[in-house]
This record gives sequence, C-alpha cells and structure tokens, in this order.
Amino acid sequence: MTINGKLITRLGLIAAASSLAAACVAIVPTPNNNEGNTAENSGTSATLCNIEGKQEQDLSDGTTRAKVTQSCEETVIYVENQHKEHPKRCRVLVGAQLTELYIMPGENRTLTQTGPVARNTVQVGCINDWNRTK
Repeated sequence: MTINGKLITRLGLIAAASSLAAACVAIVPTPNNNEGNTAENSGTSATLCNIEGKQEQDLSDGTTRAKVTQSCEETVIYVENQHKEHPKRCRVLVGAQLTELYIMPGENRTLTQTGPVARNTVQVGCINDWNRTK
C-alpha cells in the first residue's frame, strides 16, 4: 500500500489547524448584554498579567551591571559592561527566548518587551572576551 504525498500534506495541515484552534481561546462579550457584566469583560486583561505594580531585580555580577524591570505593560532588561578593557558576550534568556549580545567596554544595551506581558523568568549571563581589547 502506498501513501500519496498530497494526502500526508493535507492531513498535516488539518492537524496543525485543529491544534491551533484548540490552543487559541478568546473571551468575546455577548451582544446586547451591557448591564452589569462589565466586570466580566474588563477582567480578561487581568488574566494576561500576573505582576503587581512595577518590579525591579538586580542581576549584576562582577563587571556586568544587569537590571530587570517588569510590569504588566513591559519588561525592560538593561545590561552594561563596566570592564575597562574587554568586551563581553552576553546571553539573555526571557522565558524560552534567548538573545545574544556583544557589548564593548563602557557600553550598554537595553532589551524591551512591550504589550500585555506575563511575568517571565529572566537570566543574564556574560563572559569577558579576553581575545579582544577595546
């Protein structure tokens, strides 16, 4: 028995579409129902954010200054190379997203994630690039 390539492709697309439909859930207000249910409709944004106020965290280590500021509106990660001679290779992990930075001596970088954001684990790791100087 041979399996047609088009059939496999169609089955794959159907499976992908059905899994996406199952994963996306949106709360839609019911039409003509404005009395007293405003708390239900306005409460949807609260489920997107699990941060109370603005939270700051200092992740500095040695000659690397790193500061994370998180709120419901944005996550800001500031990384500064305070080493006088050597650049740094830094890896910033926000949730599951990895960003690599190369920062020269005395310079800094700011990463910003905007929009309604949930609180994520942030990790910053930097090493000096001893093979290069200023």
